[in-house]
Amino acid sequence: MKPQNHCLMLTAVCGAVLLFTPHGYAAGRVTGFEPGDPAITGSAGDASVQGTFQGIAAPDPTHQFLITTISATDGDMLSPVSGTNAVLNSALQTFFNGTALLGQEGAGFLVPFTVTAGDQFLTFNYDFLTNEFGTGFHNDFGFYAIFSGTTNVSSGAHNFIDAASAQSLLGPVPDANGPFGLHTGDRSYGIPVASLAPGNYTLGIGIEDATNRQNASGLLVDNIQVAAVPEPSVVGLTIAGAILLVAVRRRMKGA
Repeated sequence: MKPQNHCLMLTAVCGAVLLFTPHGYAAGRVTGFEPGDPAITGSAGDASVQGTFQGIAAPDPTHQFLITTISATDGDMLSPVSGTNAVLNSALQTFFNGTALLGQEGAGFLVPFTVTAGDQFLTFNYDFLTNEFGTGFHNDFGFYAIFSGTTNVSSGAHNFIDAASAQSLLGPVPDANGPFGLHTGDRSYGIPVASLAPGNYTLGIGIEDATNRQNASGLLVDNIQVAAVPEPSVVGLTIAGAILLVAVRRRMKGA
């Protein structure tokens, strides 16, 4: 999926910044998928609440949400974790209120959240799991969108991780007895929400096979929070993180 506007560039930088400073914000909990937490409002495809998955423990504290691109009809012959196959791109676009998605098949979920005056970021933890690695891989991707009712207020869907940018981060999963062989480890991402009017919204998070219905990928998501303005010391760290991200991107392009 290609960037759609300049807002996406700002979102990508702000999101990547939080990879370097995941715990510096005073935040309001949205959900950690724990018993008693607010429920998601819907899911599509292979989607389920998990505890520890393939040796990967939930960061907050015992449960996390898994979505995958696995379908039992695909050539890799994997079985969906939830028992429900990934859905085709057309069905996933319908699930996300008609948002355009440039993929083949995948899964997603919706969770409500509230923006109040002074809120700056919507943050969450994720772990990107995949069997895409090395020469000839297909660029599976994780994305988000924000809705007010059924109206997309985030100018489309935006990637926050993909197989291409994840290659240098991937390592073996702790427990190989499962569908995925590689993962990025726990990461944090932040979506700017300061421009949104105070009120109720819905966050959608999804995963898709990009160009080929093979070599499945997935996302573990946890600890969704609405974060207030960062402290000055954190701002300095986030700027350093953004500079490092740009340098890494340029080095990858020049390779």
